Amino acid sequence: MFVLLAAVGCDGPLKVEAPERVRPHERVANDRYDPARSGTITGIVRWNGPVPVVEPVSVVGFRLGEPLVARPLPNPNAPRIANGGLGSAFVRLEGVDPRRAKPMSPVSVEVGLDADGIMIAGAVSRHRVLGVPLGSEIRLVNRIAGIGGIRARGAEFYSHLFPETDRGTTRGASRRGWTTFSSASGQFWAVADLFVAEHPYFANTDSDGRFRFEDVPDGEYELVVWHPHWRVAGHELDPESGVVARWKYQPAVEIRTTVRVGIGSIANVAMAMGPADFEVRP
Repeated sequence: MFVLLAAVGCDGPLKVEAPERVRPHERVANDRYDPARSGTITGIVRWNGPVPVVEPVSVVGFRLGEPLVARPLPNPNAPRIANGGLGSAFVRLEGVDPRRAKPMSPVSVEVGLDADGIMIAGAVSRHRVLGVPLGSEIRLVNRIAGIGGIRARGAEFYSHLFPETDRGTTRGASRRGWTTFSSASGQFWAVADLFVAEHPYFANTDSDGRFRFEDVPDGEYELVVWHPHWRVAGHELDPESGVVARWKYQPAVEIRTTVRVGIGSIANVAMAMGPADFEVRP
């Protein structure tokens, strides 16, 4: 704990105590997990309606002595739709007792900032949004040629500035919930989200919008589908230069349904998102 000493008149120093730091969540033991009392959930997230037209981000870059050149980049939140399925959704179960959940081990992921934006790299592939178990390792890496910075807001709250390319640091995923990563070095469109969970029932949909949860303890749960919004709600300006430092996107869209898991059974779930879910309402 830090103590600030300040002189106040003739009454001597005044002690101002800093607030207590929030303690990280501790992992819960899976002492009630029983594979004999579990089932499976399989599902698909469909896109219901016309495929939206999402304009690319226009990024202006320059080199000394050369004219300004605009470079189009895909909007990081644009939906990926194939064969009627939504392949850019994140699905999770709510209401699971972590003591009854299947045990899981922490993993290591990389949150990398490059000239195109921010992506989270797992063991196999790169994602705009990814889920990890509580206690996992997060490696923040600057892939930009020069100074690059990554900012975290949400369950975690910090910023790191790296003076050179391929520099990084490691943080722990010690708090449950959502953390949003954005650029602290001018990549105003860049964004990625990490969901930290205390049970293993979360997934990115595949290219056709499908997902699967196995060894789910029997019971009734809420199945949540999450997708980021691609429309911009506003922006933050750099206080020194006055240029746009960060886009603020519209709030992410969630849809929910109740699912019942029986012992030894398979629960099939079909959910859908569409243009109406992403309408901006006053």
